[in-house]
Order: sequence, then C-alpha cells, then structure tokens
Amino acid sequence: MNLPRDEFDRRRKPRAVQGISAVLMPYQSSGKMDEAGFHGHLRRTLAAGLRLAVNMDTGYVDLLKPEEKSLVLGWTSEVVAGKDWFAAGALPSQTSEPRAACRSFSPPR
Repeated sequence: MNLPRDEFDRRRKPRAVQGISAVLMPYQSSGKMDEAGFHGHLRRTLAAGLRLAVNMDTGYVDLLKPEEKSLVLGWTSEVVAGKDWFAAGALPSQTSEPRAACRSFSPPR
C-alpha cells in the first residue's frame, strides 16, 4: 500500500501510551475505610502515569454506602485537583440526571 508521505509520517509517529487503573479502597482492621491509605493509592497511581478509576466494580463499590461513594469522589477530586480527569463507576446517589452528577466531579477545563 502506498501512502502519501504526510499520511505515512502521521501513522508512524509514536503516540503517548495512556492508561487508567481502578483504585481499590483499603480498609482498616476496624472495618472503616482507610482514607490515608486510599489517598496514598491515588497519589502512587498518578505518579505511575495512570489515570484514576474509582467506585468501580473491581474496587468493591458494592460494599460502599452512597455517602461513602460520595466521600471517594470528593477525595479523588482533591488529589487530582483539576490537573486531569478520572473515571467513576458509581454515582454518589440515585439521580435521574447522571450527566449532571458526573460533571460536578469533573475537573475544570
């Protein structure tokens, strides 16, 4: 296949690899969420060059109460601090407007 030079160059240029990782919620021996441990997981994941995914089924979101899901979203927003976006697999509460709930936790553009 013969491509025009500009198309060949565009396809040949390496692209930055992007990744996203589900962040698990650690628990203290008392059964309470480990906020400091979770913040550490978030920071280490970002430092590794990955985006964050929180409240995902792989992070045991089914064990979290609605108010705990909201805490997770708030803590993640604080750590990301508007520098990038993150994915959230569960909304803080039942809502008929999921887009509005998602936007409320999105970093400013």
